Amino acid sequence: MDSLKPTKEIVSLPNETKESLKEIDFDKEGQALLTCPKCHHFISGKDINIEKTLAECSNCHHVFGFAYDSATASLVPELVIPNGIEELKLKSELEIRLKWLSTTTTGGRWFMIMFASFWNIILLPFVIMTVITGNWGILLFLSLHLAVGLGLMWHLASIYFNRTIISVTKHHIKIKTFPIPHPLWKSKTIDTDSIQQLYVSRYVQSTSNGVPNYAYALYAILHSGEKISLVRGMTRETQAFLEQEVETYLGIKNTRVPDEATI
Repeated sequence: MDSLKPTKEIVSLPNETKESLKEIDFDKEGQALLTCPKCHHFISGKDINIEKTLAECSNCHHVFGFAYDSATASLVPELVIPNGIEELKLKSELEIRLKWLSTTTTGGRWFMIMFASFWNIILLPFVIMTVITGNWGILLFLSLHLAVGLGLMWHLASIYFNRTIISVTKHHIKIKTFPIPHPLWKSKTIDTDSIQQLYVSRYVQSTSNGVPNYAYALYAILHSGEKISLVRGMTRETQAFLEQEVETYLGIKNTRVPDEATI
């Protein structure tokens, strides 16, 4: 991701500044406060998310963070690395490490904790009865339910302990997840020459009281037209950061696709 390097001191955007910005007519001509650090296109109000301090360029679709310059009382672009991400940039390789506990969506995680707890608490009396009576036929009858319960606990354990390493070179992208294997986050290697475009898409991970909990997936569109899921289940900020860092490193021009999520 490209970023400007202001010479003035940059501080976090204060809450009172956010409130005052809501009263500004950003769409009024000459009122744009930001320019895109990638293509230098002016950013209008409809492309600014004040609460998340994120903006998206309507020209090149570059998503970037911004900060408050106290010296000029203006907003400036800023490279923001989301929580749970470590990045190493070398000329020969780009390596990004993700900590699942910090980069997965909070809503989906809490839903999974409650659902897994509820499911396994219901099964617990039957398991205790089986151990006491020695009637192992009960476990056979509940085998499918037990498998689901164990699967939910396995998924939760992977969220709390897993890491994902994304290694990018000019020849390939390698994605490795460890230490707990997970069917939705399989290790894979993709030739960079086969990649046409990267994009982030939103999907419903779970629902709580009828309210959807969204998660985001990073996809690669190949020159053959095939779409491949690279990383799933992370926050929008995490996936946007991954997309832009990989595209910038590989020199892929960011192009809007129909399924792409916005800020």
